[in-house]
Amino acid sequence: MALCEMPYALSKQSYYMFGGQVIIPEGEYFELTDNRSAMTVMMNAEENRFDDVDTQIRYMTDSDGSQLMVKSKQTYLDEFRDFIRMIKLVGGMLSCILALIGILNFINAVVTGIISRKREMAMMNAVGMTGGQLKKMLMWEGVHYAVFTAVCSLVIGLLLDNVVVKSITSQLFFFTYHLTVLPMIISVPVLLALSAVIPSIAYKAICRESVVDRLREN
Repeated sequence: MALCEMPYALSKQSYYMFGGQVIIPEGEYFELTDNRSAMTVMMNAEENRFDDVDTQIRYMTDSDGSQLMVKSKQTYLDEFRDFIRMIKLVGGMLSCILALIGILNFINAVVTGIISRKREMAMMNAVGMTGGQLKKMLMWEGVHYAVFTAVCSLVIGLLLDNVVVKSITSQLFFFTYHLTVLPMIISVPVLLALSAVIPSIAYKAICRESVVDRLREN
């Protein structure tokens, strides 16, 4: 006797709450029953003979009146490709939506911070700080926000990835866990570019008013 784990594709592909699968030799099986109608038949073929064997089997099973169903290695590969394509499509759409929300929140935070400091910047202009110096200061502040955001996202993302995602995928036999930080690396230049462009645009918008008008605001 031995304990073994049969791949899902070779199993009877059904589960019961209180049940299990047992593998016994052919001789032992026929001592228990006379039923010779096999539920499944598994066949191995050499790599260079796979197409020939598949063609012969389908020729027999596709005949009129046959109730047999054939699943080959290619069948499972095609099913998993469709499943992977669906996961990529759904995951990609969710990622794009979340990325758009994150970018809008980032823009809102930067612009709101600049507008709320309109009077403060007017005072800096009044004491001799040039517009170029102010824009450079705002750009560096935005870069600091972007770097801080990237570091927090990387740390929190790695923790969630290793704790939550890995624990879920480890329970699914058809998933192979691969950690990648490529999406985070790609998003960093985007955040840096936004950090450099948005403060400059926001500063130009508030500079439409004169220094005196901005100083008069409460």
